Amino acid sequence: MIHDHFKPRPTDIILSTSPKCGTTWLRALIFATINRTSYDFCNHPFLAANLQDLVIFFKAYIHQGGSTSFIVELSSPRFLSTHLPYSLFPKSMTSHDALTCHSVYICRDLKDVFVSKWHFMNRLRPKELPPLSLEEAFDLSCKGVSHYRLFWDHILGY
Repeated sequence: MIHDHFKPRPTDIILSTSPKCGTTWLRALIFATINRTSYDFCNHPFLAANLQDLVIFFKAYIHQGGSTSFIVELSSPRFLSTHLPYSLFPKSMTSHDALTCHSVYICRDLKDVFVSKWHFMNRLRPKELPPLSLEEAFDLSCKGVSHYRLFWDHILGY
């Protein structure tokens, strides 16, 4: 979908991260910076809306089979977020002769990412299953078991 419909604009801002690397807080900071003159403290969208509703997350639309064509209607600067590896970005964003948009990539110390993922995954585990021990999670991580690409592969792709 992203390859078929997404046409980057020079004013676009794309935040890319590996999961559990500080995506949410950086999304909030960038959104607040972009809109710093648009809202007063008393009517800021953060007071009434969830950040997930304010910043479009590419992956959610692609994995649900949804179209990204509605992004065309968004006013500039468009702020989008993703965990997608760079290799999955459309050529319209990555080729040297493309109109480039602004990219922000953040990574985090691997030990911090590991502990954050471990806590996150244990919160998502069904209650009938015992929590995943730190040792089990570390062993799985060392074997490359991940819900995304390997941590270093994601970073090196950018």
